[in-house]
Amino acid sequence: MASGLVVPSAIHWETFKGERLENLLYWLLDELGAKDLVWRAGSATGTAADGGRDIEATFYLSTPEGGFSAERWWVQAKGRQRTVEQVAVQRAVLAADPTVDVVVIATNSRFSNPTRDWLQKHLRAHPRPNIRLWDKDALERLVVRHPSVVARLTPEALSPQGRLDAARSRFWNHAQLVGKKELETSWNERFDLSFDTEAMVALTVAEVANGNIEARPWPMELPRDAHLKILLTLALNTLPLALRFEQIGAGTDMLAEAAAYLVGVALVSAEPEAVVELLADPYQFADKSDSHDGARAEAFRKIALPAIIERFRRGLAYSCESDCVRVSASAGKRVDGRWISPDDVSFFDRWRQSAEGAPAGADIPEETLIIEDLRKPCRAGLTLGRESSCPLFASEDMAWESLIRQAATIIRTRLDERAR
Repeated sequence: MASGLVVPSAIHWETFKGERLENLLYWLLDELGAKDLVWRAGSATGTAADGGRDIEATFYLSTPEGGFSAERWWVQAKGRQRTVEQVAVQRAVLAADPTVDVVVIATNSRFSNPTRDWLQKHLRAHPRPNIRLWDKDALERLVVRHPSVVARLTPEALSPQGRLDAARSRFWNHAQLVGKKELETSWNERFDLSFDTEAMVALTVAEVANGNIEARPWPMELPRDAHLKILLTLALNTLPLALRFEQIGAGTDMLAEAAAYLVGVALVSAEPEAVVELLADPYQFADKSDSHDGARAEAFRKIALPAIIERFRRGLAYSCESDCVRVSASAGKRVDGRWISPDDVSFFDRWRQSAEGAPAGADIPEETLIIEDLRKPCRAGLTLGRESSCPLFASEDMAWESLIRQAATIIRTRLDERAR
């Protein structure tokens, strides 16, 4: 499938010289799994002696005993308009530190046959370090398999599927969100794209952070049997993703908001009990061979779940109340990054397919005056009497499991109402 993600002919290799070529090599090594990457600043411009390498990297290889062995790499970039001169390769090889395991000489052009013949003869006499030549063809084969590298440096060479794959990789590997323009483009191309749950989480989080989930409700474009899997994917990764976002100085509210939205997505298609079971312990459904991790499950319940449930409850409460005859709260609320005005229930369009959305806004106020007329019925399908309060505005002590079960009825009733 990777061959369909990048259009090789759209990569203008003649422009990859100096720092641009080193930039490509740095991110390519990162995608290949290199650790301890060091880009020796100034080597491309001649302002600093490169000491035989432009980039240093370490690969940790598994051993038969189950451990890891460190393999040190030096990488030199040789950006050229024509074939790399043999003397440049000879100098790079002779300058290599014998304690290094692999030396890569990479170019955007080619190496001559006499240069390759000389290198083979040299390696027979000096097998260490191992010298590898990456010419334009070798680099092209590598970057085609790693669209996120192409996305950084020459995004015009990506196919629509390649852009989606790169967005997915940037989110999960570097905690980088898709921008508004890219979201709009991918949405228009969605019928030609193939999604997995990780790509869907990346798009959903980005949409919640800087878009409008009512206008582009990504998960609703997938079959109903995928909805619970998408929620599971984010639930399993909420805490590690939050840590990664914090490490780069980004906020983590978007993760809770996206998870709250995905709770509603799951309730549209799955039984409430299945959603309750997943949220109570997502790790029991993890695809792994080792024993169940009770510590991580407890951390999810204590740290992530309360924030997810509260955002889910508040968003549902203030949108449902907008035309409720039983409950009245302060008019004009801002919920989950969008504005809710009186008689506006378009919030529920986030759980419909390809719905139109509403303008963006900010969070709802912490304190809101709430008046409930216990004599009036619930138009969202709940059986409420004079002694029963609306669960969406109930005390925070209310069991979240009960809230989820009743929220399923509310969402489905509201969607049926808006479909008529």
